[in-house]
Amino acid sequence: MAARSAASRQASVRVGERFAFTVARVPGDRPAEEAEDRTLHLVVGADDSGAMTFVIMLPDED
Repeated sequence: MAARSAASRQASVRVGERFAFTVARVPGDRPAEEAEDRTLHLVVGADDSGAMTFVIMLPDED
């Protein structure tokens, strides 16, 4: 929902475009009492047939 909201703020979405969004994440590697905000990126792409694809990644990933 956060990714959709980030993308929907644009009038149009183009292939290769990146959208930053924030989610609340509870770490799985240690006990946590509350969630931490984590920024992720949604990247819009196209597959071999031209259909729109979406990839969610960390901000420092390509």
